[in-house]
Amino acid sequence: MVASWLVWCTGYVMWRKELVRQRQRHRERGRRRARKAGRERGTMKASGETQTRSGDGAMVAGAGRDIGTGVEGTPSVAAVGAYDTAASVREESAAVPAGEVWKTRTVRVAMLAFESLWTDVVGPVADYVCGVSQLLVAKGHEVHVYVRSEEKKHSSGLAQEQRPPYELINGVHVHRVPCAPFDPSDLFDSCGEVCAQLVYFLGKTEEFMAAHFDVVHALDWMTAHAVINLKLNTTRTCIFHLFSCSRSRNAARSMRTQGELPERIMQLEAEAIQHADRVVCATSALCDELKQAYEFDWEKLRKASLGVDCEQLFDAHALAPKQRRRLRAELLNSSEHGHVVFLFAGSMTDSKGCEELFKSAVSLLLRQNQRTCRFVFYGRGPWRERLRMRAEQLGLLSRFLFFFEPPGQGMKPDAVVASDLKRTEPREPTLMQLYHLCDVVCVPSVCESTHASVLMAWAARKPVLTSDHAAFLQLVQPSVNGIIVEPNEFGISWGLNELLAMDPARRAELGEKGRVVVAFEYSWLRVSEHIMGVYEEVAGPFAYKVQTM
Repeated sequence: MVASWLVWCTGYVMWRKELVRQRQRHRERGRRRARKAGRERGTMKASGETQTRSGDGAMVAGAGRDIGTGVEGTPSVAAVGAYDTAASVREESAAVPAGEVWKTRTVRVAMLAFESLWTDVVGPVADYVCGVSQLLVAKGHEVHVYVRSEEKKHSSGLAQEQRPPYELINGVHVHRVPCAPFDPSDLFDSCGEVCAQLVYFLGKTEEFMAAHFDVVHALDWMTAHAVINLKLNTTRTCIFHLFSCSRSRNAARSMRTQGELPERIMQLEAEAIQHADRVVCATSALCDELKQAYEFDWEKLRKASLGVDCEQLFDAHALAPKQRRRLRAELLNSSEHGHVVFLFAGSMTDSKGCEELFKSAVSLLLRQNQRTCRFVFYGRGPWRERLRMRAEQLGLLSRFLFFFEPPGQGMKPDAVVASDLKRTEPREPTLMQLYHLCDVVCVPSVCESTHASVLMAWAARKPVLTSDHAAFLQLVQPSVNGIIVEPNEFGISWGLNELLAMDPARRAELGEKGRVVVAFEYSWLRVSEHIMGVYEEVAGPFAYKVQTM
């Protein structure tokens, strides 16, 4: 097994080196074409001086790599080599020929979001905002994050927590925009009101700085109002970053129960896509969905994946073997040896496939009389209480465990630690603990635009059972780092049996191979390089040549 693992790692490293060489050749061809055409790329202002960019300097960064569904931004030259965060001038003797001196200009970026790790956490957007913004700051750029902040109150009416409206966190300017409590029943208008507030405070910041933002990066569909507002009333350059689209979100829902809301949201997304300077999707599958759902210029479509910080989220909270055995017995009523714990973590809605997973689990437990399985459901949603009641009616409540996160925590590491210290209920584990305690993570989504749950599972070294949706087919390799099934009762039952038939060492091997993929391909460093490539396309190169000796 050790020999095969070394062979696999060697092959993976060789593949990565060849991929880097291909990208370098592609960028060199782009530079030669630019020099031959003699295109002028305008001028830019850097360090108080106006520099002319053309030919060689223009094509140092910002080229794209065609991946079939949109274009993945090429990692920028500004991300290569050592970088001093205290200065905006840098010499790259290892990255450029001898005698050339390069400068890196500071780019002002405004991020608009409805969630972040510094306010309320709902989904993967919060992790993206935090991870990318901090790395952009580390590369010498100025990042302002405008995020919705809702004041929470106790039943007595007093404020639960007071967070400053502005805070400088790890170099990121965090603007907590005060908003009224979000009304899910009036989603469309509530999003419009929040976006109006985000744009208002962005404008006030520009007045204070007496300068404009080079790029406005709007994250998720709920910021569509802001993109439309900025493009119609200002000259700002806007990037519209989608993690899902209305078509995929409503694929598994009954349109009859939603009235005209899905149609209004689709129209809103279509208008924002038309106005945006670039449209960024989290996966190639989502790029395909946008092409089928909306009419727009495909040339402005890009892909920038989600990321995960393996060390901060999981390695820093790793459990010792003795502690893991104790927590499995206390929290999950499961012993370390002989029991297999399956984890479902996410919104318990129709599109996530939690009902199909539950039916498959019941069939497994009743028909095959499996006594060594535990199924843990972690999350909130309409199906949580329904499944709990079904399990109680079938007399299987001891085999099913239902937990949910406190509102606004999600995957926030600091919140997890704080909740552990204040926890009064001993049988309510955190999501971090469940990732460490489980054996398999199940993601049987009927329709999925991102693969955040798979990345989290692999970061925790756990194998995954996923549906055959396109977003997973492009990521998971069957029997190498996970199992792919059809998202129905029969397909999921087959996958569960396959995983149960494996010995623990084989399941651990699948998880380790997934960890290699996520550590190399989906670190925040690589993700930030891709989005920086998109920034350079619309705002000009970050690095340019100023001297040749």
